[in-house]
Parts: sequence; structure tokens; C-alpha cells
Amino acid sequence: MTDRRQHEILRNFLESAWSLPDTPLASLSPEVASPTGDGTPEHPRDDEDLLLDWSLGDLSPERHRQLLDHLAACPACRREIAAMVSAGALVLPDVDAAGPDENTHVDASLRNAVRPVSERPSHVASPPDANPLAGRAAYGWRRPAIVTLVVALAASLLLLLAPQVFHFRSADGSSVIALAQRDVDQGRPGEAFARMETYLSGERAVAEAQRIQAGTILESSGYELARDGLVQGDFNRVSDIQHRVSRHTGGSSRLLNLRIQAERGETAEQSLSLRTSLVRDYGYETDGRRQIKDFSIPEITSTQQRIEGELLAGIEAFPDSLALRLNYGQFLLDQNEYQRAEGVFAEAVRRVPDSVLAQTGLGLALFQQNRPDTIERALEPFQKAVQLSPDDPVVNLNLAVCLARLGRAGDAQRYLERGTEGRSSGEP
Repeated sequence: MTDRRQHEILRNFLESAWSLPDTPLASLSPEVASPTGDGTPEHPRDDEDLLLDWSLGDLSPERHRQLLDHLAACPACRREIAAMVSAGALVLPDVDAAGPDENTHVDASLRNAVRPVSERPSHVASPPDANPLAGRAAYGWRRPAIVTLVVALAASLLLLLAPQVFHFRSADGSSVIALAQRDVDQGRPGEAFARMETYLSGERAVAEAQRIQAGTILESSGYELARDGLVQGDFNRVSDIQHRVSRHTGGSSRLLNLRIQAERGETAEQSLSLRTSLVRDYGYETDGRRQIKDFSIPEITSTQQRIEGELLAGIEAFPDSLALRLNYGQFLLDQNEYQRAEGVFAEAVRRVPDSVLAQTGLGLALFQQNRPDTIERALEPFQKAVQLSPDDPVVNLNLAVCLARLGRAGDAQRYLERGTEGRSSGEP
């Protein structure tokens, strides 16, 4: 009997286990079962992680042996695992066999024993009671058929002990997706990313619902990996992950944003979050005066031109991405393009009015145009930023500087004290 036929018998046996006699295989063929090892739960049907790892062929040979020994001796576990397979909650590992099955003949009694109840001849229908000995004669089962079944199962169990010949192959991918989601939930984005990329890169057809679900996990796990790479300054890693995710999804605004940030040499997902203070980042005194009087527009390089083009293309592709707009506004602030930055931040505020960064960016762009009317207009977004984040020392100091510049020293003092208090308590 070929490997394909032997494994088919094992799968059919588990699929029909709920309807077979309640006799442990050990009592029919002692050589099939052995004591369960310490490393396997008493009833593996209660261990979801173990069964999912088995489905994907991720168990070590020893764990395979312990699991299969238990299944050989425990009809209750076989029935519950069969129920999981029937409900689509578990996919059994399949086996690759080279070439067609050489032995298409299988004993008719064996085929009937593993056939679903609805398809069995009447003489092998479900037993009227749970007593296997009382019902055996009524089934018309012959002892040779049982022996044949046990021998075939034993051969299949031995085949399963060689994990290198097994691989995950599911009609809908439910098990591999479930395992990837478990990896995400347990803080293993790298494993989830690898599973989903392999699954989506396979040659078999993938149902649309599963493709969407797998793509979502691929994007979310890829985002975690790319964000860590950005913080660590591993910019090549960020770009690589973004391109790999894009091959299988319709693109991701946040991964595109991370890639552009990597090209800029930034280590923050939103670089504006690192440069929001009139005092710390733009050289203003708390009385509103600026130490450096340089408002010239620096020459933009070819690299900066390319990055600006990518930011604009990204915003066009993902108009709802706040991060892309904030980073483009900050890019323009760095170029002293304050009027253009004002337009970018104004649109960000219109779309997300409760964003502290968007309000702060608009205030910065207006304030740094350094005209009485624009400084007056900067007051409103600075005030809204304080309303949104009243304990943030930076937004309090920004408002204090703006008020002082407008000659409202008394009002400025109150926010200066709040900003100074926040800084003295260890805040930036």
C-alpha cells in the first residue's frame, strides 16, 4: 500500500472516529499504542497550540510520537479531533506522495469502516448503543477488517513521525491563519509575517476571504517589524518589508510612510513629534524673540525633490493618512517653506481636528512666517493644542511664546509656568 493510500486511511479514520466503536486501538493491537510521554498533555484535544502546530507540521519528532501514541489509545480524543476537522477548526497535515497511487485496491470492509455514516451500506450503519462488543455482530464487521484497519493506521502513524514529508495544505487556510494570528497576539510578529508571506506566495488558489484576512495579518505584522527597524535605524529592512507587503496587498499607507521616513534618514514614524517646540527646536526665547534671524529658503537637493514627490504621491494614494500629511508638513518646515507648510497642516487639521500634532504644526507654520497677522492666527491652533493636551509642557510653552510675542505677558506667564513645571518634572 502506498504512502498516499496509507495517509488517506488515517485521515478518513479520524474523520469517522466519532462513529466507530469506543474501543481504544491499544486493546485491538497493543503494538500500535505506547504510554504517553511527559511532554504531551494528557488529552491533546484540549491543547489548541499543540493541535495547530501539528496541523502545520511544526512538532518535533518526539512531540509527534507522543501525540500519535495518545491518539492511538484514546478514542475520545480521536472523536473530538474528528469533530474539529469536520467543523473546519483543524486541518490535518497532508502528505506528498511522488506519482499516482500504485495500489488502488483497499479491502471493502476497510473502506466501509472509514466511510462517513451517511454513505455506508445499511449493514455497517451507526450502532444502536455505545457498547462496542454488543453491537459488533450487528454491524456485520469482520475481524479481518478490523485488523486491516489497525495495521493501516499503524503504518500511517509511522509515516507521520517523519515531519519532513508533511506540509500544510488547506482548502481555506484556516489553520495557518489562526496560527499566524496567535503569533501576533503573543508578540511574535516575525513568525506571523513569515507564515502569511509563505501562505500567500504558494501556488495553490486562495479564497478571497482568506486572502484578505491573511493580507491584513501580513500588513499588521510587517508594520510592527518595519517600525522597530525604523527606530533602530535599519532603513534597508524598512524598505524591504514595505515592498514585500505591497506584493500581496493593495498597499499600506503606514508602511509607505515608514519607507519614506527611512529614505529621509528619520528614526521616528512622525518626525514632527520630535520637532514641535518653538523654544527647543526653533530657537525662540520665552518672550517671543528668536535667537537666529534666518528665514531664507535653503536649496533643495535632488534627493529631497524625490522624497517630496513620494510624499505627494503617497498623500494622493492615501488621502486619509494623517502621518503622511504631518511628515510632509514637517518636511516643508525644514525647508523654511512656511506658507506651503501652512496649507498642508490646515488640511490635516480640517480632516483630524483633534490631532495635537496637526494643530501644533499649523501653529508653527503660521508663527514662523513672522508677520503680525500670521502670529495672531497662530494663537488659535496653539490654544487648541493646549486644550487637547493640557499637561504637555511643549504645547504650553508654544502658547506662552506666542502670547508673549503678541504683548500679552500676563497670559503668557500662566502657560509659561505650566510648561516650565512640566519640564522640571522630567518631561521633554
